[in-house]
Amino acid sequence: MSAIKQHLNNDFEENNDYSDLDYQYEEFKKETNIDKTLYATGFDDAIIGLSTEFEDVPRVVYSKSKMIEVLVDESEMDREEAIEFLSYNTWSAYVGKGTPIYMDDVSKDEIEEILLNY
Repeated sequence: MSAIKQHLNNDFEENNDYSDLDYQYEEFKKETNIDKTLYATGFDDAIIGLSTEFEDVPRVVYSKSKMIEVLVDESEMDREEAIEFLSYNTWSAYVGKGTPIYMDDVSKDEIEEILLNY
């Protein structure tokens, strides 16, 4: 059971009234966009794809380097500030099954090097 459904379940447990639980959970999901494909606002130019293969919900895939470029170009941040901002506020956020995927742009050689040190 998901944490949200468990929370709703706990609310009803005292009164033993479970007849409305599934309906309220579905309404909550609609209102909060949980379990829907989500976008990172302002970063359309950094979209590089859509992940659908092993997902319950399709997830938008973003290039981290392109996201950094967008912030540097559209704000007063330098590259390091943009990386820090995105790391803390965007890349580490989980907002449901539709949370975007943030991908590092790397070559095959870079992947091999990373795997050796992983």
